[in-house]
Amino acid sequence: MSVGDPEAQPAADIPDVALHFQEWWTRYRAAIPARRFSMSVPTRRSRGPACWTVAAADLVLVAPSNPVVSVTPILTVPGVREALAASARSSAFLR
Repeated sequence: MSVGDPEAQPAADIPDVALHFQEWWTRYRAAIPARRFSMSVPTRRSRGPACWTVAAADLVLVAPSNPVVSVTPILTVPGVREALAASARSSAFLR
């Protein structure tokens, strides 16, 4: 199940500007040192079925292609972080 929020936008904060993560990664090939990475998150979002699915699953795998653009948007969906932490079943984050 896809859980990430398509409206969450990752950014690389570099001196004097914040670039969209994909621009920093592909256009600049990550050659400019980033001070930090941030995620713009919409203020109004619904939980959707993600939390219910986590609660009912026998096993939850979080398998990102990149932690900044994969894991962070998943964890910003309201309730997902808490659902993973509260799950009585197994959860695994693959890297």
